Amino acid sequence: MPAKQEKTVTEKFQDQIAASKRFVKSCEKPKKAEWKKLALATSVGMLVVGFSGYVIKAISYPIFTRLGGMSNIIEE
Repeated sequence: MPAKQEKTVTEKFQDQIAASKRFVKSCEKPKKAEWKKLALATSVGMLVVGFSGYVIKAISYPIFTRLGGMSNIIEE
């Protein structure tokens, strides 16, 4: 049995480019309904992340100001 030859870096790169081209050709644009679902899911996720950051900041600010700020914690 002949030994399996290793591909060179350029051959691997060319194979990857060919596979990527095949993938892009098989893709299609999303339908209007799918686009709306994606936009809604993305905007809801952004609102959830923003709101949770606001809540964390709103809760932690009074705690740290009563403790004397971060400089009091770092010096210990």
